[in-house]
Amino acid sequence: MDAMLDASTSTEISTTIDLVDLIDPRGVECLNALRDTDWTKALARGERDVETLTLCTDDDEELIVRVEFVKNVRVRRVRVCGVRDEVKAADASAPKEIRVFVNAATPVSFENARRKKPTQTIDCVKDLDEDGFVDVDAASAFENVRTMTFFVSENVDGTARTELARLEIRGAPADEADVRELKKS
Repeated sequence: MDAMLDASTSTEISTTIDLVDLIDPRGVECLNALRDTDWTKALARGERDVETLTLCTDDDEELIVRVEFVKNVRVRRVRVCGVRDEVKAADASAPKEIRVFVNAATPVSFENARRKKPTQTIDCVKDLDEDGFVDVDAASAFENVRTMTFFVSENVDGTARTELARLEIRGAPADEADVRELKKS
């Protein structure tokens, strides 16, 4: 488990968990995928662990995945995994850039995602560690998260479509961290 320090409040979050069980499946939207329900292939427990199940765009490289949580969370890390060459579609490649929006007031469209300033931009070629993780830049912006929107603007090889094997969000329930802080007082 990861030990993280929140610099904005100096509250240590001793462990981060996979927040998959806190995702509200009724609040997940996926735009430009082959099928609207394909988000489960990258986000849902079990399906995202099957190498041949992938989230793939239908006709171009752009993809939007909006995730809603059942309660507010504190996000510390995001994991992005492309698809191994042996199983990926011939005309698809892994995401290159992902723009992340936290608690977006309006639903994010492709036009808005291109135009609006994201909470964080992930360069999947440079920013990810060897396990596919990236730490969030500004912990304070990821403290009280109810929704996260991931906008894939381009892919690594400039192919016609983008293919994603896994999108994992790690952190802790926001109220759990608050309870620990109260116990210290």
